[in-house]
Amino acid sequence: AKLAREGEVEMERKINAAIKRMQEEGVKVFQTQKFIVDDILTMRCPRCRMAFADWDGCNALYCTYAGCGCNFCAFCLKDCGGGVKFGQKEIVRQGGDEVHQHVRECKYAQGIGFGNDGRVQSQVWNQIRKQRVEDCLREKCSTLEERRKVVENLKKQFDALGLQIAVPGGEGACPVVGSASSSSAPDDPSGPDGVRRLPAPP
Repeated sequence: AKLAREGEVEMERKINAAIKRMQEEGVKVFQTQKFIVDDILTMRCPRCRMAFADWDGCNALYCTYAGCGCNFCAFCLKDCGGGVKFGQKEIVRQGGDEVHQHVRECKYAQGIGFGNDGRVQSQVWNQIRKQRVEDCLREKCSTLEERRKVVENLKKQFDALGLQIAVPGGEGACPVVGSASSSSAPDDPSGPDGVRRLPAPP
């Protein structure tokens, strides 16, 4: 009972802190920051939304989270179908399936291909993240002041990923930094698959 009460108190504290931040910064700023952190900076399986940090082997990925089995592109995170079928104990990986076909044609895969040499995480993801963050600022914040506030509040996260975010409607870019996320890789000549799953941020 004591532990349950302590858990309730901690949850109430977090909720009150979130409400206070929202009141101080404005609803649009708060919601935009949350969306950027949860849905842009955090890389996730496009189907089950499990967060991941990196992978070994091929860039045609297969989510190993229980009951998912989504086949998706490591570059643009497109859901290419697939899944764990009823009665199946493990995901069936095939070099000619839809996800491999997509990776061959994905515009972000040009010059990189199937082999995971780190360029997806260090180059491609940040290119996509930068575009999505700036689009999000433009769509969710109605004033330049709100956009600048979001970028200022997330500077630590951007710096950690090596991102340079240009505030829409402002001048220049705000220096901001990059790491990758983790999922699984298929049985490909490129190497064994491995997953180091990370919990989604609170």
